[in-house]
Order: sequence, then C-alpha cells, then structure tokens
Amino acid sequence: MAYDKNGFRIPLSDTLKNNAQPKIDLLFLGCTFTYGDACYAEETFPYLVSKATNLSYANAGVCSYGLSHMLLLAEKLIPKYKPKYVIVQYSPWLVSRGTNMFAPVYIVSLPNPYFSKKNNAFY
Repeated sequence: MAYDKNGFRIPLSDTLKNNAQPKIDLLFLGCTFTYGDACYAEETFPYLVSKATNLSYANAGVCSYGLSHMLLLAEKLIPKYKPKYVIVQYSPWLVSRGTNMFAPVYIVSLPNPYFSKKNNAFY
C-alpha cells in the first residue's frame, strides 16, 4: 500500500512522483470496497474510472468507514480540493454503520460517529 502526502491511496509506481497539492477531478469516498483492500491500487474502481475517463482522482476510501464518516470527510476534503465530481459508495451496510453509536467490533466498545433523528431532522 502506498499513500501520497495528502493521505490518498496511490499505486506504488506513483510514490516517486511529485506530491504537490493535487488537482482532483474525481473524489472517491467509501469503505473497504472503495479503498481496495487486498488488491493493488491499479485494480481499485477509483483508479479504473480515472483511467477510463482520463480524469485525475483521489481515493479517499477508508476501511470500516460508514456514511457518517464519509460525510465528515467530505466536509473537510471538498472545500480543500474542489473536485469536479464526488463519487460516494452507497452499500446497504453503510447505513447501519452510520446509525449505530458503536462500531461493529468484537472485543471492546468503539465509539462511532452516527446520525440521529430529533424533531424530524437529522443530526
């Protein structure tokens, strides 16, 4: 696994390239599937979409993230990088991760950012 200076996953072959503030056309947010756990960066769908469209990209997927994590990350990354497009992974299990106070771990309780409904609004 390799990362640029901004923390985005990149192919190993890109580690020697200049890591200046990147121009990002496509910003990908998601969990393990977006990140591309257990595969080369060149096999991830952010890389493949970027290559097929000839647009620059940032793979901001993080293993075990839920929708609430992605929202927090989007609020930080979108104003900073101003991507043309934001692609968000939306899988059924991400909803439950985003509505539970604790992450699904086996040994301890791990607090998790989550959404709650109050007065017909989400917080």
